[in-house]
Amino acid sequence: MLFSPKFVALVIALLAFNNVLIVTPITPPSLYYGFMAFTVFLAIINSKHKIDYLTLTLVFICLLSIQFNTIPVFFKPYNRFIVFVIALLVLSPLFYGDYINQVKHYCFKYTNHLIVWLTLLSFVGRVSGVYSGIDNGSNFGGFTINSMTLSPLAGISLLLCVFNLKYKDLKKKQNLFYKFMIVVSFLTLLLSASRIAIVSAVIALLFLSIQLYKKRLGTLIRVLLGICLLSILSFPLWSQYTENLIEKTEKRAADGDEFGSREELWAYRLDEFKESPVIGIGYSNALYGTINYDTGTVEPGTSWGVILAMTGILGIGIFVFLVLRTFIRNSKIAKFKSQLSLNHFLNTLLVFL
Repeated sequence: MLFSPKFVALVIALLAFNNVLIVTPITPPSLYYGFMAFTVFLAIINSKHKIDYLTLTLVFICLLSIQFNTIPVFFKPYNRFIVFVIALLVLSPLFYGDYINQVKHYCFKYTNHLIVWLTLLSFVGRVSGVYSGIDNGSNFGGFTINSMTLSPLAGISLLLCVFNLKYKDLKKKQNLFYKFMIVVSFLTLLLSASRIAIVSAVIALLFLSIQLYKKRLGTLIRVLLGICLLSILSFPLWSQYTENLIEKTEKRAADGDEFGSREELWAYRLDEFKESPVIGIGYSNALYGTINYDTGTVEPGTSWGVILAMTGILGIGIFVFLVLRTFIRNSKIAKFKSQLSLNHFLNTLLVFL
């Protein structure tokens, strides 16, 4: 079968991943979303599928937010709404069935592999001097478009490698590779100098550790103490990778703003929310901040803030419910499994993100 779920998922993963790379031409949106629409067509003709009505409710709220607001034409709200729905049909719980579920599964699998290898190549490029990976903001972005893109990817790579060490039955070389990648991912995370990503990764690692040793409290305490002790003793070895982080923190402190532009962007989103708290200011709309009037793009600063501002209480309420539903479902499934399962990792990613 030419357009098997594996093949389709690989194409989607590569097209999507190409958009975060700085060393390749960007994927044309028409190609990316066109292929996703084609995937929906393949799913319909290959197996029976159903609609998740809770996710559909979120889609309906986004549409209402456009209808009940006057949104400038340069934001192209309806165009963006259509591609948003197409992406949801392929990657979210909105549309589910045998074929599309396999596509989602393999998209997740291939994307995880790409994240690990991108983290490795970015780190090797930096330490070898072959490629500095410095972005326009003078931060380390590796082979990605900027440091704010690399930092969450490095965090996911770290979590994934820790999980695989415990979850998979690995051969010796694979075991060594994942242990090596844990170190590489950690150092890359430090180099990217995103304090939010670092804190999120630490919290997610703590959550994963609790899942690993929840029935062995003594072991959990010994593991955490061991990690703390190892980190302290090895600090002279990895302290050089904290230079960007220290410099960024000191600069923010000198400016009297520990959180830099992020706090300002959050303030913009809250001001937008106050303009229309129930239904929001409209999907894809923005009132404040840096807006490109040619492309209609805006620097959101926070994904949660954007959902709140654009879709109001109705949108953020449904979104939070979707996240909690997924977390609870994963927890219930994992509860019946004696060992670590993929559901534990999915919940770990929810904690991280």
